[in-house]
Amino acid sequence: MSNKRLELQGLRAIAVLAVMIFHLNADWLPGGYLGVDVFFVLSGYLMALVLTRYEHIGWGEIKGFYARRLARIVPAAFVVAAVAAPFALYVLLPFDMRDFSASLVGLVTGILNIMVANNIGYFSPLADSQPLLHYWSLMVELHFYLLIPLVFWLAARFKLPLTGVIVLLTVISLGYADYRVGQSPNDAYYLLASRAWEFLVGVLLFLGRDNLRTPQLDWITPWIGLVIVTWGFVFFDSSYQHPSLFTTFFIFGVLLLMRLSSSHLLVSLLSSRPLVYLGDISYSVYLWHNVLIVLLVQKVGELNLLHASAVFVLTLLLAHMTRTYIELPFLKAGPKTSWKKGRGPRFYAPLILFFIVFGGYGFDTKGYSGLWKTRVSDASVQAYELYMGGKNYREVDAESECFYRFGSVETADLDRVRGCSSKYGRGVLVLGDSHSIGVFRALNWARMEEKLNAPFVTNLSKGGCGVTTEKRDCFFHQLRVDSKWISENYKTVIYVQRGTGLLKSGVEPHQVLDNVKGDAVLEFLSPLAKSIEVIWLGPRIEANRYVSRYVSAGCDHGIEPDKLHGEKLKRLNRELAVKTASSNMSFIDAENYDFGAYGDCEKLYWRDADHWTKQGVKEISAPLSRLLGFGLPTSPESMHKKQ
Repeated sequence: MSNKRLELQGLRAIAVLAVMIFHLNADWLPGGYLGVDVFFVLSGYLMALVLTRYEHIGWGEIKGFYARRLARIVPAAFVVAAVAAPFALYVLLPFDMRDFSASLVGLVTGILNIMVANNIGYFSPLADSQPLLHYWSLMVELHFYLLIPLVFWLAARFKLPLTGVIVLLTVISLGYADYRVGQSPNDAYYLLASRAWEFLVGVLLFLGRDNLRTPQLDWITPWIGLVIVTWGFVFFDSSYQHPSLFTTFFIFGVLLLMRLSSSHLLVSLLSSRPLVYLGDISYSVYLWHNVLIVLLVQKVGELNLLHASAVFVLTLLLAHMTRTYIELPFLKAGPKTSWKKGRGPRFYAPLILFFIVFGGYGFDTKGYSGLWKTRVSDASVQAYELYMGGKNYREVDAESECFYRFGSVETADLDRVRGCSSKYGRGVLVLGDSHSIGVFRALNWARMEEKLNAPFVTNLSKGGCGVTTEKRDCFFHQLRVDSKWISENYKTVIYVQRGTGLLKSGVEPHQVLDNVKGDAVLEFLSPLAKSIEVIWLGPRIEANRYVSRYVSAGCDHGIEPDKLHGEKLKRLNRELAVKTASSNMSFIDAENYDFGAYGDCEKLYWRDADHWTKQGVKEISAPLSRLLGFGLPTSPESMHKKQ
């Protein structure tokens, strides 16, 4: 088998196209983000090819490997980030510019993926405002490059079977990924520990290349691989846990494609000049495409086909220039030559200094907010101030003895619940994900305004945690085993879950509800409803607009919630009402407490696509309390009267 395999460049081209289409519009190719996983497998294969060329691996070889990898990855990445910086300063709003500034420092220090894991979910609306978010994969690759030669060296040093060591590490990383994706999806997605297995299967493919030949099946297995990979790109959307054991099915398809025999038809197709050329510039394409997409989205909103075409053409042009004038010169010169001639220091030092100073100052000044205010309208400044003030929930989060939130079911939590039940009688439990927190805040504000007749109300909640959530750290897993304490201490349960998580994938005109998920909620709530009052508070009609549009336009211009998304959620409420009609619980249609507005220069109701601001909480407080039957005038005596 030749070391030079043009068909792998073609596969690299397909991978970068998939990622690009996904970032342009996720609906066009829901699983396009899996192109990054293809890159990881290909990188592992290539690294094994490089490292097995050494007769022995010592410190000199390891240093040379590091230098060549850095020369391959860093120059182009630095140039694109540096070019992006002034445009980001002009386009991004201060709260997004602050995150971009932090990402520049994260890039220099090599921890950008760790920073992203702690702040942004890959499928979050916030991802649309970060030009360098896709750099997380470069950090993971660099971290892998740091470790893989050490694995080869240790195996040789202690005379361990290299393949066995790689297999063991693969199993450990895959097992950790499958475990971690349920605990912290962000960590699993962005960090090397749960991604290493994808690189390592590429290493294993190379090490076992001579033992994996099955002449009888060589004609069919690549077609099977192509079908699997295509399926992944088209159907593997954000609802799947990834990376996990389920991801191995897609990776298996990639491996089948990578073991093509030289005479196979797919080799000719993947080795075509256009695909090989695109594969050659794929790294630069990957660097540029998301920068252009994010900056354009921030200016025009959702991209249409014309916008996408313009981004595609400009990306190819910039990628060609970056490949020609940055990548190839550094690769041809070699790291030793570059540093001897002083090219390395002259190139890296100013950029590193720029990233640290520009990024550090941007983070310290909250995204150059002062500079931004000098060049925008008063209405935009006013909108920005409303947004920043709307995120501060301190005023509506003032808890009392038995009016509080908790996020897990521990002994101390249950003891406090029982104490409140003993003092006031059975209370009210608001149960669910982050949307339930907004409902609780509304009830809490009504309490503080003395418009709520319910002294004992608690909120058991966690962001992204609902009955249908797969996260293993979600308290619903425990509640399915033991929920008796709820009926013993509460007279009413109010269940709240984000509506988007209940929508049917690939929505049909006649139905939006995913019946499997809807049934799962009913199966959980129905046993509770046999002994206590259960209210399923229908999914709220989300604005589905990121606040940057509101701020950019200026509060005097106004912005309407996403009507199409709103109509879908209204239909969802109607379908849930029908589904729960024959049950022993109550269902409240969200149209009964719909704002029908986004905000103006006096009030901003939404802080993001689907969460209320402090003002939104206050606005909905009284009508929601009345709707739930708690909105009665109260007195100090009634607040302390045992029920």
